[in-house]
Amino acid sequence: MLKSLKEGDARAFGKLYEKYYHSLYYKAFSIVRDKYIAEDLVQECFTDFYQKKLYNHVHTSLQALLFIRIKHQCLNYLEKENRESSKKRKYSHVVLATESMDYVEQYMENKAKSEEFEKIRHHLSGVLDKLPQQQHSVLLSLYRDGATYKDSAHSMGISLNTFQTYVQRAIKKLRLHFNTEQ
Repeated sequence: MLKSLKEGDARAFGKLYEKYYHSLYYKAFSIVRDKYIAEDLVQECFTDFYQKKLYNHVHTSLQALLFIRIKHQCLNYLEKENRESSKKRKYSHVVLATESMDYVEQYMENKAKSEEFEKIRHHLSGVLDKLPQQQHSVLLSLYRDGATYKDSAHSMGISLNTFQTYVQRAIKKLRLHFNTEQ
């Protein structure tokens, strides 16, 4: 068979493939433990063997050469997978650290916003408490309760015009207060 290969007989390669495929596959599978990877590696082994004309370099045993090649291909594959897996683990640590930092930054930002909001709410509450009772009530009815002008005026027992006047005066006082603060 080796002589036929060296003479360029393509049928000899087909016979070689049929003769050694299964034993090379089982060897590869015993190393990589994955059916599809083992099949690919054996196919690659035969392809390299034929394309690179490695049969011209066989001086002892063709079978030994094929088994040594498949073993090396499997070990190279596992080494490559191990390197890639290691890179992925390192990368995942970086991603987790980055996500953790993003979470901490977001938490701190939200906490600062919440504290700022609480200060503003407390300050506004104090300013609203200084308004006359009617003005205070109309603003709460509109902005806290979400009622309409008409419904609020009706529930307070006052005319719509009176209600609008209270709202205008309250807003004017709030603007005046906040403009003088700045």
